[in-house]
Amino acid sequence: MSIKVVRIIIVLLVGILTIAAAAGPTLTDQGVRSYCAAYSSPPYRSGSVVRGTGGLYCTQTVGMLRVVVQVRDWGESGNSIIRQSAAAENTCYNTPYCEATATLSYIGNHYYDTATSGYWGSYSSYHQSNKVYIP
Repeated sequence: MSIKVVRIIIVLLVGILTIAAAAGPTLTDQGVRSYCAAYSSPPYRSGSVVRGTGGLYCTQTVGMLRVVVQVRDWGESGNSIIRQSAAAENTCYNTPYCEATATLSYIGNHYYDTATSGYWGSYSSYHQSNKVYIP
């Protein structure tokens, strides 16, 4: 192989390793790398409230996970948040996942979504569901 090809391969490998490191792995208590991501389920009406569940899911068991979930009301137009629930928080220990459910009083004919933030070690992840119209 020519030196030019070897240099290109080295640059590509360094780039791949840089991207992989930026993805946010954390070491579990056992020293195993764990990748975690937040997830938000679409909100749904349950009687007089709208519920939204969110969670943090990891590839391995992690010593401590913390998840914060909110249901947000985007009003009739769905253009801007007009109100939001209090934060529902949950801290879980020695597990690969952690969930919480937030509730917000129901107002008909509005758009709603669920917003989730998850924290583990020095890392965090955020996800929001698609807006759902609830008549």
